Amino acid sequence: MRIISALACSAMAALLAPAPTLAQQLVPPPNDELVAEIAAFARTNITKARLSDGSFVPPETPEQLAQPIIPETLVRQTIARGFLTGEMQACGMDWEQGSFRPYMAAIRASRRYSDKQLAYIGILHGLGQGTGAGATARLVSKCPAVHLKRLEQVVREAPVVTP
Repeated sequence: MRIISALACSAMAALLAPAPTLAQQLVPPPNDELVAEIAAFARTNITKARLSDGSFVPPETPEQLAQPIIPETLVRQTIARGFLTGEMQACGMDWEQGSFRPYMAAIRASRRYSDKQLAYIGILHGLGQGTGAGATARLVSKCPAVHLKRLEQVVREAPVVTP
């Protein structure tokens, strides 16, 4: 519960930044501190995620915990994509088909990541989405039509890099 409060506080701090132009997201991408908090929370809770066979991710050994699950670049990219997905959700858009599924499909298509890594990526995205959606909902009650079009374009053009 404490980490969720920290995430909410960090998201609110991001909201206090200067107002965005239409070329920007309503909610700025997460800063380094928030990325680290989300990544740590996801790692702590990875055993609650399910693998493709339906089983839970097994607990990690101390040796596994000492190593990153995925490259830092992918951690940042996934959380930022989650923020975009959350913004879509808060704006009443089809976030699942418009952002989440295409993102995960691109990650899976690379065939670079194990089931455990994919589960972690899913958790990161979900935490980013929840934080982004909450921050967006606190900022606006209804997203302007011009913003919806811009958001669709940003999500379409957002690169998916699989390091």
